[in-house]
Amino acid sequence: MPGEFPGINTDQYFATDSNINVFVGGDYLADGGAAETEGTLVVAGSATFNSGFFNIGTVGVGSGIVPEVDSDMLIVGGDIVLVGESELDVGHPVGAFAGGGNVVAGGQITGEDSIETNGGSISSGVDNALGNYAGFADELAEFSADLTEEAGTAGFLDGSRLILEGDGSDNLQVFTVSADDVASASSVGFINFGDSAPILINVIGENVNATFNDFSVYESLADTAGDRIDNVTAGTVIGNAAARILWNFADATDVTIGGTSQFVGSILVPAAESATDVTASTNGRLFVGGDLTTRGNGNEQHAYPWSGSPLTDCTPREENSETPEEEPETPDEGEETETPDEGDEPEVPGEEEPEAPVEEEDETPVTEEEAPQVEDEVVVEETEAPVVDDATNTADEESLPVTGANIGLVLPLAALLLVLIGGGLALIARTRSRA
Repeated sequence: MPGEFPGINTDQYFATDSNINVFVGGDYLADGGAAETEGTLVVAGSATFNSGFFNIGTVGVGSGIVPEVDSDMLIVGGDIVLVGESELDVGHPVGAFAGGGNVVAGGQITGEDSIETNGGSISSGVDNALGNYAGFADELAEFSADLTEEAGTAGFLDGSRLILEGDGSDNLQVFTVSADDVASASSVGFINFGDSAPILINVIGENVNATFNDFSVYESLADTAGDRIDNVTAGTVIGNAAARILWNFADATDVTIGGTSQFVGSILVPAAESATDVTASTNGRLFVGGDLTTRGNGNEQHAYPWSGSPLTDCTPREENSETPEEEPETPDEGEETETPDEGDEPEVPGEEEPEAPVEEEDETPVTEEEAPQVEDEVVVEETEAPVVDDATNTADEESLPVTGANIGLVLPLAALLLVLIGGGLALIARTRSRA
């Protein structure tokens, strides 16, 4: 499974990740010796740390795909509680990463003196602390439901191996697996995949126990040796595999992620009433709509995107949802109310037609309704490009009257020519409308 992502290394900085790596729609608990979470951690509820020393944002051993320097790395809608002698180290310098990460809480922070931000800031009692992530849980639910609509191939058990066999192409590979088969498997085997195909595994069932000790690629079903892709000492293998795999526990309410292996692939548990218990180190996005507990001595969450969707890549939230920027085009539809256009009709009956455009030119910059009027008639193709950039809206309003003034002069001159050529033909007033 070749690719372009790093393996797990010490003191590594590989790339900037401007998205969330771990999202929790309910409450978060780091317990029992859990060591670190790489990337941005967002918790809608409260976050409790009861695991001794804990890294956030950057980690001692990880992918090196980390947030921007001095960005918000721990964002909590409720309270942050450090239990006993627990300590947080946020945005610690690694490799070329200079260090610095912010902590933001909507509630209170207990144990603030035990939080090291490496030059970053700590803020509590923040209104709308979740900011752009306030509706992320709903997005996850919709995203998960959409993924289950993808037509998939059934995964199957071969002894204790859960076998997922692809078609060899680089297209999205989709599999459907029952929660019972997942619980019966102690390893996962991948067969016949292209070099870069995203892999989606839809797991069906409310209670899921994914406890795997081995993730391997096999040449065929008869191959029992395979090549491990969960091996952290095998260069980039684990990173390339993790960035391609997504486990979608679409209707699960009780999920356990465990085993002696590094868990390979992003994890999606969208249900708001769900509880997810992670006792193995994970590699990929970890998005849950309900509560999340991570525990176990030295367990970590390593940051890798999933290549199958913009929602799970490394771009910031603002770039993942650009539709609001196009909404300013809607007011331009006010052009349909261009009944003031009819205000031009008095120009025609009057014999002083050349003077009417001059008056219209003076009035147009003042009357906002007349600027869109000409835009509708002449520059329809140009309306979309300027509107996308809000900063150009004012310039558009200034330039449109110029266009309208030119047309106002041409049409009356053409009318005069008709009078001369036609030998006194009457000028019809309606020639002014929508020529």
